[in-house]
Amino acid sequence: MLIQTVLFTFGVSVCLCTGDNRVNEVVTKVNALVSKGDLAYDSIKQVDAFKTYIVKWNRTYTDDNEIKTRFEYFKQDGKETDEYYGTSGSSDRSPQEILQRTGLRLTGKEKERLEADRERVKKFLNERKKGPLPKSLDWRQSKVKVLNPVESQGRCGSCWAFATTAILESQVALLKKTLYPLSKSQLVECDHGNLNCNGGNIDVAFEYVKQYGLESQADYPYRNKENITFRCTYEKEKAKVFVQDTWVTSGVDHMMHLLQSGPIGVYLNHRLIESYDGNPIRRNDWACNPHKLDHAVAIVGYGEKNGILTWIVRNSWGDIGPDHGYFQIERGANACGIESYAYLASVK
Repeated sequence: MLIQTVLFTFGVSVCLCTGDNRVNEVVTKVNALVSKGDLAYDSIKQVDAFKTYIVKWNRTYTDDNEIKTRFEYFKQDGKETDEYYGTSGSSDRSPQEILQRTGLRLTGKEKERLEADRERVKKFLNERKKGPLPKSLDWRQSKVKVLNPVESQGRCGSCWAFATTAILESQVALLKKTLYPLSKSQLVECDHGNLNCNGGNIDVAFEYVKQYGLESQADYPYRNKENITFRCTYEKEKAKVFVQDTWVTSGVDHMMHLLQSGPIGVYLNHRLIESYDGNPIRRNDWACNPHKLDHAVAIVGYGEKNGILTWIVRNSWGDIGPDHGYFQIERGANACGIESYAYLASVK
């Protein structure tokens, strides 16, 4: 039976309809908390937005205390986006819960490294230029298979490890014509320059692999999905790959040229990924602040969709969504900050 929940906003009735009784019960509980004066809010706009959000994202909070807690996170989220409430599936989540979904931690030296690498990147790209760039590129379609199936980081803030290994796996495949998964858990548990399931970044991970090497996932399986970090069990004699050199750059032109040498790692704000429906994610600085980078992913190509120039992006949330773990996002607009930093490494 379809249940209708009616909100009254400034005298106008808005009908929220859902077939899930549990969701409607949460909305009813919110109304009851408001009626009793047990829900702290600055304006009715916040409450109405919260109820709309509950229906949109099928939230089934367990009790009144959880409703109050989630509402507090939701209100704070709106303030961070200039009172644009409910911009993503993370809007009612705590900072720690969001970290478990993402995991990027910037060191504060990214811009310094970007500037220091500027001339090296230009030289690298000039050495590899072979005429005009192709109009489109998709490493998923490469004759030499360079991409393993999409995996899930689970509840561990290890996006940086998954982005790092995606780059290195592709480089090994291009160099040795053999493709196999590399160990994410070795990075999570042994790379002390990063912070285990509490986050990290690609550049620091590259430096670790340059020094210690990286085992295959067969030898060191991923075991951190439940946000548990075990003791490091790395064995150097099992290392399959070492980083030889690294490059960092930014901007559309350099990123497209860098992609000719393989998938690249980038940082972005994750907020609009959860709402991806197959249409390219567009620039929206209000809902997806390009200066608040919190997630590391790998770009595997570029092209055009629905008349929009796009990046083709590999995520680490499993084989989900209309593009089976991938998504497309607007290219040339720095949507969600995706064109701020781009990383590539060579291997030996």
